[in-house]
Amino acid sequence: MYDLGIRSFAVFFDDISGEGTNASKQADLMNFIQKEFVEKKSGIQPLIMCPTEYNRSWAKTDYLDILGRELDQKIQIMWTGNRVVDDITLEGLEWVNQRIQRPAYVWWNFPVSDYCRDHLLMGPAYGLDTQASNAMSGFVSNPMEHAEASKVALFGVAMYSWNIHSYNPQLAWEKACEYLMPRAAIAFKTFCENNSDPGPNGHLYRREESTRYQAIADRFLAGYRNGRFGERDTNQLGSLFAQIQAAPELIYNQGDNKALIEEINPWLMQFELLGRCGTNALRMSHAWYEKDRQNTWQRFLEVSAVMDSMKLINRTFNQNPYQKGVKVSTRVLTPLIEGLYRQTSRNLLSTADTPSSEEIRVSTASTITNVDQLKNQPWSEDENLIGYVPMLEVIKVEPNQYSAWAGKSRRMLNLSHSTCLKVTWTDVYSNGQPTARHGLFFSISLPTVQNSLLPPFL
Repeated sequence: MYDLGIRSFAVFFDDISGEGTNASKQADLMNFIQKEFVEKKSGIQPLIMCPTEYNRSWAKTDYLDILGRELDQKIQIMWTGNRVVDDITLEGLEWVNQRIQRPAYVWWNFPVSDYCRDHLLMGPAYGLDTQASNAMSGFVSNPMEHAEASKVALFGVAMYSWNIHSYNPQLAWEKACEYLMPRAAIAFKTFCENNSDPGPNGHLYRREESTRYQAIADRFLAGYRNGRFGERDTNQLGSLFAQIQAAPELIYNQGDNKALIEEINPWLMQFELLGRCGTNALRMSHAWYEKDRQNTWQRFLEVSAVMDSMKLINRTFNQNPYQKGVKVSTRVLTPLIEGLYRQTSRNLLSTADTPSSEEIRVSTASTITNVDQLKNQPWSEDENLIGYVPMLEVIKVEPNQYSAWAGKSRRMLNLSHSTCLKVTWTDVYSNGQPTARHGLFFSISLPTVQNSLLPPFL
């Protein structure tokens, strides 16, 4: 690699288990590379290592202290913050710097979306401490798998690293949208500001989304549930949904970044449908407020039809093996539409004959676990399977720890009564050493069911 012109090298010990996590042995290897390779060649940048305990929530041993004492001071150590995915704070950097005895090399896990691949993270790159310039030796950003779409956030990262003390994330975001889509900047901003949150995830990392409309949406939905209909809020939300519906076509026709459009195309299609669905939902709500039951039913069916189209896109595009599908505006606008739809369904059915259990289906799935890494890990489900969304990190499970799923679902387990599945892990050894992830055994207690499936816990 050196002969090919490479002058920057790094060794990564992240997301591994076993003897390779030994801090002293890692330091020995890195020191050997530093002495026998880096110092004997010319023009090489400082050697970088990513430690196994690369964030504060995992630093429960003296691992970092050993690296601080034994690792050559010229070698830089990467750090993701207080969690795997988190903001970067001066306090957090000062904490780790004291342990590793050098300024940390920041690896910021944003806008990476490998834990929420059904979402796009198109919002501002905020959460970066503007007083932390002297507390880090370097700063890199982990992007999404979508190279062009990642540039919205990377534009901000570049402005932050260029002038940390004066960094303005909102200004950087606006300039990024204008730079990437100059002829359709307004439409692109509409798309980005409403597609910026990853949704519920095991990292507990959330981002602002549709912030200008959060209070309006909450107020309108609360009022509708209590028999009120806010005209002013309706007008503002109606204008927003009209802009959302129009934005994709403007981006298609006026945007000259074809590679970017190709990347985000499934989300553009879904975004246009969201605008249509929102417009219909407002009309549906108004019809009910006006006590026009026939028109309410008509609008209700229109919303249902658009929702079915959105479900089809979600089942057809971006079918990756992790978080499959296409989700848009899931923090504010989609919950608003779903809330209006559910409330209208209750309103209509309250005066109709009692529906059968097949007509109304409510998901009640929940998890019970004492494994820290799984406590906030979301579930995914389709017609035949329910299980944890796959994680990329090593899952460490101790004896007598468990994870269980409880819920009602005729579709998944062919049961009408609650079902509980409990999985208990036991120690598994390889070459005399306990393994952290591979080869785990399951002991399962499950009522007799038809077509039951074991969730893919690991």
